Amino acid sequence: MPPAHSILPGCPATCARYGSLFVIVARFLDGFRQLGSLLVGSLNMPVLRFSIMTALGAALWVGVWGGRVIYYLDRNAYAVVIAFRHLSPWSWGTMGIILAVLLLYLHGGRRKPH
Repeated sequence: MPPAHSILPGCPATCARYGSLFVIVARFLDGFRQLGSLLVGSLNMPVLRFSIMTALGAALWVGVWGGRVIYYLDRNAYAVVIAFRHLSPWSWGTMGIILAVLLLYLHGGRRKPH
């Protein structure tokens, strides 16, 4: 992967200014959570700064989503238990089918042509 500063010349200055905020906010955005690390890494963000911002973003993520889940479970515990009892056979069946298809796909891709 080419360094981001060779693709977009303004990226290093933007990363130096907003990189910490980007690392924290990226935890909440699917896709950016994975690619954000590559982006700021290619822009040479210091490892200690990246680690601190990632830890802070992860703590905020757990606080926001964990707090919402605990609040919801506290208010609707019985309804959640009933929903899981009804969904459990369907979810296990769906996951089994997905796993079987994935294994067949992966095994089929490794066959040698005769």
